[in-house]
Amino acid sequence: MKTQLRIPFIRSIVFVVFMIAVTAGCSNFDHPLPWSHSPIHAELPGSWHAVHESEPPLPIEISMNESGSLSVDMMVMDTEESEESDSTQTSGNQVHRVTFQGDVLLSNGVHVLRIDMRTYKEHEHEDKESNSPDRDGYRFLRVLSEEDSVVFQKFDIEQVARHAEERFFAEDVTFTDSEFASCVNHRIRSGIGISILAELLKERPTNWLSEVERSELEKELKEFETRTVNPYQQLQKVSECIAYKLPGDLLGQLFSADPAELFSGETIRVVRTK
Repeated sequence: MKTQLRIPFIRSIVFVVFMIAVTAGCSNFDHPLPWSHSPIHAELPGSWHAVHESEPPLPIEISMNESGSLSVDMMVMDTEESEESDSTQTSGNQVHRVTFQGDVLLSNGVHVLRIDMRTYKEHEHEDKESNSPDRDGYRFLRVLSEEDSVVFQKFDIEQVARHAEERFFAEDVTFTDSEFASCVNHRIRSGIGISILAELLKERPTNWLSEVERSELEKELKEFETRTVNPYQQLQKVSECIAYKLPGDLLGQLFSADPAELFSGETIRVVRTK
């Protein structure tokens, strides 16, 4: 007696003063930078406050932990936009704590703060447990030391991706199939899987699927045939995701080659509290 093969179908914060954005998909770098500590690393422990646009100064406490990394405890302001207003209007501001660990690293005169996202925690209220969703990987900010302050600058992932493609196109940079596949839009991946199943349908016996399963597959196929995507936007997203997965030594080459262009995002200045 033959066993019928069945295939189940599965359907498919915070902007802080250091500009750490945690979103679904590729949003953190997979690998650390293999750089040594910068002299700035030892100078940062102490009390600071952040100066960011029109927001009030927010306190930051930085200490050195037993492992030699920096432990950052800071207050951040989360601005919520009103659904009925444009992006220039806000419905309210909330202040809460954020903590994380990081290291200021140096190579070829470029100073970078490496944030270990496994240690990143959001403390919404003093009387509640910290909101600490699972995070992996690293975030990087350029560090510029000035006479009376330190400036942190966010990277521009579009620039990082473009420079990576230009610099490493002819080099032997390889990912596993699964790593590369993870950079492709999940709807496109599922569509490819559905089209493969459709081809198998032509070769398998009619009783390979139940009537319900076959009906659902045909429905998914029909939807897949009419879906549309912007191919250039998808290619840009794939390119950015690949940049997030670059080995640390290659990423370090990019950061040290042209830091002014790669770290061209928003900046925040912190001043030591007197």
